[in-house]
Amino acid sequence: DLQDRVETAPFHFEMVNLYNSSARSCVVCPRGHAKSTTARKYILHQILYQLTKYTIIVGASEDMAGQNLRWVRDQLTDNNKIVEVFGYLKNKDKWADTEFQTNNGIKVSAKGAGQKIRGSNEKGRPDLIYIDDLEEDEQVVSRDRREKLKRWFKEALLPAKNSGPSKSPNFRSNPGDQVAEIQALARRLSGKE
Repeated sequence: DLQDRVETAPFHFEMVNLYNSSARSCVVCPRGHAKSTTARKYILHQILYQLTKYTIIVGASEDMAGQNLRWVRDQLTDNNKIVEVFGYLKNKDKWADTEFQTNNGIKVSAKGAGQKIRGSNEKGRPDLIYIDDLEEDEQVVSRDRREKLKRWFKEALLPAKNSGPSKSPNFRSNPGDQVAEIQALARRLSGKE
């Protein structure tokens, strides 16, 4: 069984359908609705079925992004059912807390908001970017920090990606945060505005 097992609600299927049908998507739900868990399972599925070659998981800090990365990574070695069906995917040379590469060449990296994205991979541009809790509480109260994050998001993160999916299931809900702007940007980029 998958670790962090939660009952699958109908909107979880809607999230996955949105991820599969949209080049860019943004899901905003209250805390405790298993957005991160559902997105982690989606990333795991993409890796297991080799539907991604390079995924970047982004969080407010590299450590926060690394928590999501480690959950996915650990499923590949600790989940007996996955190992039985897909084989042992651990690459002994590239298996760290903030980056790993499977033995069939799929790479996953954890990055914190504001970190360098371009040039970080010899494999080319990421084809999947997963963004989770991009903002920290103290960040959203500072207009300057919000503007800096917005510039990094638009000028560094989005251009780093190839034409594959970009998933943003979880942002802080705060009057000064980026959710509305990012949702509007996702609509513009997908041609739905």
